[in-house]
Amino acid sequence: MKKLFMSVTIVATMFACSKSKEDPTPAPLSCYERTTKDYLTAYEIFAQDPTNLSKCRDVVNAARKVIECPGIPAEERKQFEEAVKNACQ
Repeated sequence: MKKLFMSVTIVATMFACSKSKEDPTPAPLSCYERTTKDYLTAYEIFAQDPTNLSKCRDVVNAARKVIECPGIPAEERKQFEEAVKNACQ
């Protein structure tokens, strides 16, 4: 099992290195990836001080930006809409 894990790791590393040589510029994050990352950051900051209404609004605004992204799966959209509704209560 350990050998298999090492083999997979080596192959993945080789693929990543060869890929980076082909295209040195990183692929831009999609709207969904970027806004979800921003949402998680805002949520982590809010979680440190859950009584801070300003930080809660930051979470709500970040969730709204995720919802606005094109191509977001319906279930994910629904979860973020619920987060917006229930965040600062």
